Amino acid sequence: MRIDFEDLELTGPTNGTCSDERLVISGQNTNNQVPVICGYNTGQHVYVDVSSLSGPLQVSVLSASGARKRFKIKICQFGDTCLEPSSNCLQYFTGVSGVISSFNYDMASMLPRSVPGYFNNLNYAICIRREEGYCSVTYRNVANGVEYPFQFTNVDDSGSMIILPGQAGADIFNCPDDYIVIDGTRLCGDKFNDGSIEDFTMNADVTGLR
Repeated sequence: MRIDFEDLELTGPTNGTCSDERLVISGQNTNNQVPVICGYNTGQHVYVDVSSLSGPLQVSVLSASGARKRFKIKICQFGDTCLEPSSNCLQYFTGVSGVISSFNYDMASMLPRSVPGYFNNLNYAICIRREEGYCSVTYRNVANGVEYPFQFTNVDDSGSMIILPGQAGADIFNCPDDYIVIDGTRLCGDKFNDGSIEDFTMNADVTGLR
């Protein structure tokens, strides 16, 4: 099933944990857990594998405050013959261009406590369909002169930051805990750069195989 969050705005996480308000999805295959999310997620989507279960799939919006919430969620169910992503893909994108962002990334929220930021213990795969005539994909966080925020912070045993502020990090030693992986390379820090440009204070395009 594909679940689209056409309108979803909850209180954001506290120190990375969705405690006051959260959206919880349950009833899927055991090996296809969907992370608990909160904050501003309008426009996001997730795929949920229910192929080995008979249901029901349950989508719950939980709030500790008891205040009334507004949300709009679209759910589409795919048949066995539909060419959709494997069960390992939480998100799936098509087309030759587009935008990928973490949950609770957008700053459009009007709630005072919905601060952009990622959640603790996230571990999921984002898949991109191979379009006809294309064999690779290039990622960038700078478009039309605008730099979109990219930040994954890692600290050592003493609590000091491994990557200096304003710089990029790459590979396992620089990015041991918080990172994204593109074509087998871990990326972290405050700049988007896999080392293809040696100046780690700069953003740089990252190209990976599909």
